[in-house]
Amino acid sequence: MRLPVRRVQHVQQAFNWDCGLACTEMVLRALGVSKADCSLEKLQKFVPSTSVWTIDLAYALAGFGIKFRFLTTTLGVDPTYESEPFYRTTLDSDMLRVNKLFAEAGRRNLSIERRSITSEALKELMRPNDHLVMALVDKSQLYRAPPVSFSGMVESCIAHCCTGYVGHYVLITGYNTDQKGYYVMDPAKTPEPLFVSCEALDVARKTHGTDEDLLLIPWDQQPKQIATSNIPRASAAA
Repeated sequence: MRLPVRRVQHVQQAFNWDCGLACTEMVLRALGVSKADCSLEKLQKFVPSTSVWTIDLAYALAGFGIKFRFLTTTLGVDPTYESEPFYRTTLDSDMLRVNKLFAEAGRRNLSIERRSITSEALKELMRPNDHLVMALVDKSQLYRAPPVSFSGMVESCIAHCCTGYVGHYVLITGYNTDQKGYYVMDPAKTPEPLFVSCEALDVARKTHGTDEDLLLIPWDQQPKQIATSNIPRASAAA
């Protein structure tokens, strides 16, 4: 299996909620920020909650001067997530904080686009190996083998219904044209790049609950070594 052109140092998440921070550390270290300056402990200062949203990670990246595009289908909190067990216990406390971050984003020069990206567009983005992509996915769908029959499809659907949506962040580092899949760094798994088929990734990143959130980060840029907080003060109370 052909490896991506550029390598990324794996970061293991420390808790069941900091996968997004671990992916952020992977990005920062890949771009040249020292481990001491972007450790999970230091990144936690950007997020006043253990309920981490993509907008939190966007502010953390911006604090290091990272250029990125944030694609999402929802600008703020989708109130229909109250029906999702994954969000139910924290949604009320998250809503004010997260919506405030979105409202302040333009004034703080964060690039956020309300849009979805097609499977073909994502492949084209990754083919030149000049981007890293942080993706919010449904963990229960990401590594599930595609059904080979109608009964297999039914079994897969039943399994998902029983498991429910499980939000998780992974870092996409490359695309393999021959095998039609992506190389992914998963902070919950082993340090080696994992191979995920295009079909599996598309299902996992488009599941209800993800808002199809993607952070598109160009490789060729020079971050700040020491972060500056860009977070609105009013958002500090969850």
